[in-house]
Amino acid sequence: MPLLETLPDIVETSLRELRAELPQENSAETDALTGATETAPEPDTPRRIAFATDISSRGEFGEEWLVVENRRVYIFEPNGGLKAHLLREVPLERIREAKAEMLVGNGQLEVRTDTETIPLVRFSHATVGEANSVARQLNAMAKGLPPKAEKIEQKRKYCPKCKRVLPEDTEVCP
Repeated sequence: MPLLETLPDIVETSLRELRAELPQENSAETDALTGATETAPEPDTPRRIAFATDISSRGEFGEEWLVVENRRVYIFEPNGGLKAHLLREVPLERIREAKAEMLVGNGQLEVRTDTETIPLVRFSHATVGEANSVARQLNAMAKGLPPKAEKIEQKRKYCPKCKRVLPEDTEVCP
C-alpha cells in the first residue's frame, strides 16, 4: 500500500486542478518529472513519487498521501468529497534535507529548509522502509538529481516470532 504506482481518484482529481493552475512556462520541467515527454523516461527513474500513509497528521489511523510532482511536494487528506484536501505544499527548491524520523509508536517524514523543519506525513512502523525510500528520493530530487526507483518489497525483513516488519538496516525486533 505505501509506495503507490497509481493514486486514488480523489487525489488525481486534486492534482489535475493543481496542474491547471501552474504557469505554462514550467511545462517542459513539469513534463520531464511527470513522464509526459515524447521521449521515454529512464527505466530507473520514477515518473513521480506517491506515498500513502496509514496515520493521519493528527496521529489517528487514517490515510494521507504524499505526492512529489511538478517540482513540488504535496500532502493530501481525504475530505469525504470527490477530491482530496491539500494540506501542505512545499517547493523542492526549498528543501535542504528530507528525513524519516522514528518516534514512539509511529514515525514522521519531515523536510528541513533554510529556516524551518516542516512535518510532512506520519506513518506506522510497518512502513518505515518505504518512508526511508521516499526521504532518499526527496533528497536526490532536492539536489537536482533524478530519484532512483527502489524495490522495497525485496528489502523487507520480518521478525520470525511476531511477524512484524523489522526496522530498516537491523535484524533486531523492537
